[in-house]
Amino acid sequence: MTHVSPRQPQVLEIGARLNEPPSASLQQTAFAEEAAAQERLRDAVGWADIAHTLMQSRLRTIPPEAAAELMAALLDLQWVDNRRELDPALGDVVTNREAWLAEKTASAGHLGASRARREAITTGFVLVLRKNVLRLAEALCAMVTQMADLSVAHRSTVFPEYTYLQTAQPTTFGHYLSGFAFPAERDLQRLRALYARLNRCPAGCGSSNGTRLPQDRRMLADLLGFDGVVEHARDAMWQADLPVELASCLVMIAVNVSRLAEDLMVFATHEFALLELADRHCRASKIMPQKKNPFALSYLRSLANHLLGVQTAVAASGRTPSGQMDNRMEAYRELPAALESVTAGVNLMAEILDGLQLNEINCRATLATSFAMATDFAEELVELGGADFREAHRVTARLVRTLASSGHRLDEADAKLIEDIAMEELGRPLNLRDEDLPALTDVDAAIRARTTIGGAAPERVLEAVALLRDRVENHWNWTREAASAIDVAEADLLGAARKLAGDC
Repeated sequence: MTHVSPRQPQVLEIGARLNEPPSASLQQTAFAEEAAAQERLRDAVGWADIAHTLMQSRLRTIPPEAAAELMAALLDLQWVDNRRELDPALGDVVTNREAWLAEKTASAGHLGASRARREAITTGFVLVLRKNVLRLAEALCAMVTQMADLSVAHRSTVFPEYTYLQTAQPTTFGHYLSGFAFPAERDLQRLRALYARLNRCPAGCGSSNGTRLPQDRRMLADLLGFDGVVEHARDAMWQADLPVELASCLVMIAVNVSRLAEDLMVFATHEFALLELADRHCRASKIMPQKKNPFALSYLRSLANHLLGVQTAVAASGRTPSGQMDNRMEAYRELPAALESVTAGVNLMAEILDGLQLNEINCRATLATSFAMATDFAEELVELGGADFREAHRVTARLVRTLASSGHRLDEADAKLIEDIAMEELGRPLNLRDEDLPALTDVDAAIRARTTIGGAAPERVLEAVALLRDRVENHWNWTREAASAIDVAEADLLGAARKLAGDC
């Protein structure tokens, strides 16, 4: 049976353009999903309504008494009666709010003057996104700061570098971890650039090409704390690129976090045993008593997978013909929730890093038994033995194969074996002595020697971290200034709204 709200005929224009209310099936599907998708937008739509009413009052589009009554009802809805559930029988958040306001004042009809529902929802959507973008930026700043602190603490902590999941070369955990901090800082750069485009007011556009009734778009932008207006009215109402751009930013952040989570999950296994997660970030098996499942890391991987789907959905909805509501529905539903999820995921990764325990003994053992010093060995042969690097590489590769086949390590080679291989491969000796060899397999010396810009030497790690800290401090300042500007605008708007309502 079709549910009919007491205000449904009025707010859904039943008896005007339409002769019958929406069917039960339409209410239970499209209307219900639309209302659920817009739940996160309801408070922000309220701010948009307050600003629109204040503008109309100042332009005298609404009679003074009606403007005061409407504003009083809007404030009551925003602060007192704001937990009412959206009724699918009424459809979207705008018609629900109109029905609630109509219960309080006969002036509710003035709210829709020269204003499509799309304008109110789009404005609320942007208001929600910009706040959540700033929260995400703050979380990224905190995570990068956490990475920087750990990188300094572990700038000399020996750690094996991997390629193709095979031990490659020696590094430090500080150098390894700071390699994830720089992409995260670039994520901050991307969010900051996006915010500059996002923080433009779409309100005051009528349907999508302006209106004959007075509108002051710059006033609306100032009231809502925007940096300016979206210059073209139709673009303001139907933008597809910014939702896709935001989804792309979220994917990049989630992928960077997921890559680190993937690594940590591997390094925490019994087979690698390079580090251990805190118990508070794990979950016990219900059947295998020995298991300590890294559930927090698994969640971060799944979050990245989900965001890839969100990006595809938002992009697909944006590529439909312009001026279609399905351009917007996926973005309304997915992006506010995705922003919250990614922010929580970034905070979780920072917490995971804070709880990690490194096993440096196993790290050193892995390097010693895996021929990870082979590249350094070959480079030293260039200096000591007068060979070019290709020759040194060939001799070292043959040496590794020989030692591995007999169960020996690189630091167990003697000068005679190397000279024999050099004669076979190069046709001449390298004139090495046994006393030359320990320096060729010294892990700590190899790390200290990596002094190129961005290298693993402790002093280079400190330089990289200092650069990160400077950049992140700049981002912190930006987030604080942007958030403060929003807070000031909201406080001023609320004060002006209360003053208008007090005239009632």
